[in-house]
Amino acid sequence: MCKTGFVAVAVALLGMVAGCTHSPPAATPMTAIDNDKRESPIDDTKVDALSEMATAHFAAQCEAMSTTHFDEGQIALYGKACRANDAESCTRVGGAYLCGVGVVKNDDVAVSMFEKACAADAKRCNVLGAALIEGKMTKRDLPRAFALYERACDQGSAAVCGAYGSLLLSAGKPEAHAHGVAMLTKGCDGGDADACANLGVAHYNGIGTTKDTTRAVALAQKACEKESAFGCTLYANALVTGTGVAKDEARAAKLFGIACDGGNMPACIGAAQCAYFGIGTERDVAKAGELLTKACDKGQGEACRLLADYGASGHPVSASEHGTNPTLF
Repeated sequence: MCKTGFVAVAVALLGMVAGCTHSPPAATPMTAIDNDKRESPIDDTKVDALSEMATAHFAAQCEAMSTTHFDEGQIALYGKACRANDAESCTRVGGAYLCGVGVVKNDDVAVSMFEKACAADAKRCNVLGAALIEGKMTKRDLPRAFALYERACDQGSAAVCGAYGSLLLSAGKPEAHAHGVAMLTKGCDGGDADACANLGVAHYNGIGTTKDTTRAVALAQKACEKESAFGCTLYANALVTGTGVAKDEARAAKLFGIACDGGNMPACIGAAQCAYFGIGTERDVAKAGELLTKACDKGQGEACRLLADYGASGHPVSASEHGTNPTLF
């Protein structure tokens, strides 16, 4: 089924909501606080990939905000709340200017609002950190970005601990992996389901910690029970293959479906394969095609390939028809 890997949670939890139709507030300069000059823990060869990940996440947030509207009274209250150091309101105003929802898009003002949110509440610093990782709306500054993630984690944000740990394990230098595991553990213990899932991946692959398949599966199950779509995908993978747990194809097929409905596209691929081959469920070629189309449309290359292999009608193209290395043109 789908391969095990780190979920892209590098810039999660923006919590942005549309608002503001007034003139943009004056942008404030970046504060000296947290202007950390330590060496970046990120592998230089993975910086561009992280930036693209951040861009994709911001784009998804803006898409989610596109249908949100506030009246003048709400707008005024958000601005007043931000001036009174309410971090959530500052984050929402920043999101509006980042996405150009209700206002003219203005990256400088957006970053300024994220600065204000961070200064008011360290647990909101991950949004500014994401902007510093992306390096498009403001100058990239990886050392400061990770200092902000560390600060937010230290202030008790389990979700940021999980995001920070995932970043360190998926894109960090080898010497940063153990710290990544520590951050994931802190996030998981604090109740963040995705942190538990990613900690399971770390144990499964032996990255930054001892390889322990049983522990990995237990963490995936825990994450799934806490409604992590990624966790359910990992646990379903274990169940369908009997890796670290008794094989249970019916339960695996069900969990793949739940995770797919929760937005995890690799789970849609798993659910499609279960449906196509009748693994743990009744064979349903049409459903398999629908699921693969959904995942393919969301950029999952494997889903597009399988959809081509199975054919538009849902029937597989035999090897004798196209060979093992078909000529496309």
